[in-house]
Amino acid sequence: MYTNYFNAVCKPGQSVNPLFSYLGMEIICCEPGNVILRLPHKPEFHQGAGLIAGGIIATLIDESMAHAVLASIDENNATATIEMNVRYLKAVTEGSMESHARIVQQGSTIISTAANVFDGKGTMIAQGGGSFWVGQRRA
Repeated sequence: MYTNYFNAVCKPGQSVNPLFSYLGMEIICCEPGNVILRLPHKPEFHQGAGLIAGGIIATLIDESMAHAVLASIDENNATATIEMNVRYLKAVTEGSMESHARIVQQGSTIISTAANVFDGKGTMIAQGGGSFWVGQRRA
């Protein structure tokens, strides 16, 4: 598990993950194979029709699944998304979102994941799945 990384990314004002800082993402729960990320609402997430852009939701899904993988592998390994899908179930216009990600199957070099995204009222708004490559970190 990326213990040092998770300790650093959970601190206020962290700089280890610039994307988290930029978007305002927070780790709510982190254990091997299971992660919950929260994304607070920002007006900048809205597209022209006033809805939160699908790409923002997809980014939340990708990050939550990637962190479920990071919580399950050794710090000497690296990971990268190699495939991802998203199903949007309900439009969102306000409020925070949470993505609950888990590992579905863990092989030696490919890990399959799934995520469900909920709005602030607990309604599922999207589902996602993905595959992640895991291999030796390069120097």
